Amino acid sequence: DRFLSLKDLSLVKRLTDLQSIGVTSFKIEGRMKRAQYVAAAVTACRQSLDGALENETVKLLSDVFSRSGFTEGHFLGVRDKTMFGIRQKEDVEKSASSLDSLKQLYEKEIPTVPVSFKFEARRDSYPLLSAKAKNKSVTVTGELKAQEAVNKNTDSEAVASQLSKCGGTAFYSETIECNLDEGIFIPVSQINSMRRQALSQLQNSIVSERKYTFCKNSENGVGSESAFNALHYEKKDKKIFALFPSLEKFTDGIAQTVYLPLTDCAKKGFDAEKYKSKVFAYLPRMFFGKENEIKSLSKAASENGVCGFLVGGLDGYACVKDLGKEIHTLFGMNVYSSQTAKALSGLGISHILLSPELTVKQIENISVSCKTGVFAYGRLPLMLTRACPMQNVGGCKECKNPVLIDRKHMRFPLRCGFGFTEILNSRPIYMADKLSELKCDYLLLYFTTESKDEIIRIMESYKNGAPPIGEYTRGLFYRGSI
Repeated sequence: DRFLSLKDLSLVKRLTDLQSIGVTSFKIEGRMKRAQYVAAAVTACRQSLDGALENETVKLLSDVFSRSGFTEGHFLGVRDKTMFGIRQKEDVEKSASSLDSLKQLYEKEIPTVPVSFKFEARRDSYPLLSAKAKNKSVTVTGELKAQEAVNKNTDSEAVASQLSKCGGTAFYSETIECNLDEGIFIPVSQINSMRRQALSQLQNSIVSERKYTFCKNSENGVGSESAFNALHYEKKDKKIFALFPSLEKFTDGIAQTVYLPLTDCAKKGFDAEKYKSKVFAYLPRMFFGKENEIKSLSKAASENGVCGFLVGGLDGYACVKDLGKEIHTLFGMNVYSSQTAKALSGLGISHILLSPELTVKQIENISVSCKTGVFAYGRLPLMLTRACPMQNVGGCKECKNPVLIDRKHMRFPLRCGFGFTEILNSRPIYMADKLSELKCDYLLLYFTTESKDEIIRIMESYKNGAPPIGEYTRGLFYRGSI
């Protein structure tokens, strides 16, 4: 796992440089971090933008949490093993020693939300406390009844004194109304407890997210259904499309359409018309500033007779849309709803691969006039990285077997090229014996690490609907993503 453990990104020393080139906002990532980390990060960024960044602040930020320091990521264009790091014993010790000093940065935060309290207590009854702020209101009930006072009674002044103590929250007391019977006693601990409960409930009410529902009609997302859908999927014959990692691994088989690497299709002498299947050139998933090169290669592939292009994003679409060829999409488009599919269809895209995160039921409910496909076989890419994890063991020269092995001894193959590395799933999706459940126009067989003999066997399995052999996964077809 250390080969995937990047140091936290820190550009606090570069903020004025970024500001000078037109950046107007900066995001501070504090997910699953302590309040002290957030305080240190905010302070460092503020000082940096003010031109007064102190070395002690930078040290505190590193001390409170780091994986043996920080990285400046891709800002300087350096991608090597210095980007990776893990938590060491000394990192943990530094964190523990920095916490107390960092608390001082936020202990005296100024509350910003006014709250109005109303406290009612009657003899032999449970007291009530209402709190109102930002058009939200809550009411809590005490656990003990107000009793006859024996030594000291509880008056309005005593109650107001406790209710005004909103420290540690975003609230401050604006008004306090107390209605109490004379001569009663209420423990201070109960008043404080009611205040904490009321403010907690009030905060949750204010920040609670709006709940969205999805309508089942032809205009709404995954849940949409239509008469078109029912007609569209009456046919049971599904076409097979196959993607090959290289021209050397291509094999004539059952695929009506094949996807070959753009670099192969653009080579001088390549002739797409000699293949039995329709040949499409697939573009890299990411370009990283190589758009002009992609456009040049795409033009050459077009002149070599490819029927069209397989693109992984809108950047790829922009590079090939003017070549007058058919365009298909890969999973990078993340087509999860009918609206997305219709938007892409409106761009002139003829074949859309649906998101591999959809269930078989959700796939059936996608409604669109163009052709839809399903990722029916292959190792799905789990992660795309610019800095190859194998940098940690000597880089490309020492990379004999590009694979990561996790703590459960699962093997995750790596596929490199065009300036990035893909980490593939340890097991391929296999659905040859479940094809009748996939309501789509075509199936994508996505070959990556398979040998040519394995590719031939798998294609035959999908032709015959054979059961799986060896390790495999059904992906999210039955479990779903949420």
